[in-house]
Amino acid sequence: MARQRQREKRVISILKRWFGGVGNHRRSAMVLPPSRPRRSHENYRPELVPTLHAEHQQLLALFSLVQQACESDDAIACRNAVNRFGQLLREHLLTENRYLYGYFARHLHPDPVAARRITAMSMEMLRIGKPLHHFISTYTRGAWTAEQRRRLPIDVGNIGAILRHRIAEEERLLYPLYAPSDG
Repeated sequence: MARQRQREKRVISILKRWFGGVGNHRRSAMVLPPSRPRRSHENYRPELVPTLHAEHQQLLALFSLVQQACESDDAIACRNAVNRFGQLLREHLLTENRYLYGYFARHLHPDPVAARRITAMSMEMLRIGKPLHHFISTYTRGAWTAEQRRRLPIDVGNIGAILRHRIAEEERLLYPLYAPSDG
């Protein structure tokens, strides 16, 4: 149990470093009402998966704005859209890690195949986080170089593919495993 908590803290620490701190907690307030005890993240939350689904739709809509701004070669609109996308992504990942993966860590899935899938998807998210962080930090900071402008459509295409694939995998394979613990 202590090892699982250390792993959760490590992942949260990595996410904070990648995405610039805890950020705005308005989204997480949808999942964790202020009146709940601080350690309630150990409990099953029936509203969690619907909230994460809704955030996926918001992420896809914001990324669509990134794509539109990129296609119209509007650097200011693109930078703003990437910034908004990055903020929501950070909040979503922190919520998902704390409440979804935190719950999985505290309530091990009885099916060993499902437990391995949960672990694999958690590790995959760490790998995916690197290109996401690079994209967000590259296109939200400072003036763009000619090379960044040239690479933007390629990077947008790559990040869009990663985002769509990951969302589909989570919704198809991971979220159905989130269920109340029997014990």
